[in-house]
Amino acid sequence: MKRSFALAIIGAGIAFSQDIVEISPFWAAYDSVKLSNAINDLYEDLVLPDSTPRTDRKYPITWESSDTLFLGHDGRINGRFVGENKEVSLTASIKNVGTSQRIEKKVFKVSIHGYEPYSNYLFVYFRDNKDENIYYALSNDGYSFTAMNNGKRVVFRRFTPFGAITTTTTGKATAAAPTAAAAIPAVNRKALRGFLSGLFLEVQGS
Repeated sequence: MKRSFALAIIGAGIAFSQDIVEISPFWAAYDSVKLSNAINDLYEDLVLPDSTPRTDRKYPITWESSDTLFLGHDGRINGRFVGENKEVSLTASIKNVGTSQRIEKKVFKVSIHGYEPYSNYLFVYFRDNKDENIYYALSNDGYSFTAMNNGKRVVFRRFTPFGAITTTTTGKATAAAPTAAAAIPAVNRKALRGFLSGLFLEVQGS
């Protein structure tokens, strides 16, 4: 329970009192029960603690979902809407294991991310600054990705004096489209053409 007492301070001929509140270990533990900001747009299952996180004294927690069709009592996502989020209340019941044995509840609003109107995400990336080859990876949730082409590069570049050429997966070569050099100030066009003429893009077959 919370205890309070009055403190009187006298200074410059003025006396006033102020209440000082001492928070019991249970209420301090109660205030420490939190969930991450991920619950505002939840993609993955929640990991719910079974006791308060304070190390000096533990108090047991049980969880209850307002709609287990979408979110289980254990924090697992059981269902989603398509194209919109679903809000579920997740209640933590924290038991005071002291003399009172009282249970206090704390409610969290969880918004479960809905299925997107498309099925997969394509991630196009460089491995690092020294590897400018292009790699692809696929995901069905936007979080966990699987590399395509067995993790090998899909598009790579090399230098050639013949200009930029693109080779498709069928092996047919096509000339690169004209560059937009006219939009570059004249002082930079020569340097730009010299760089572009040495750029060679080829699509590697799987």
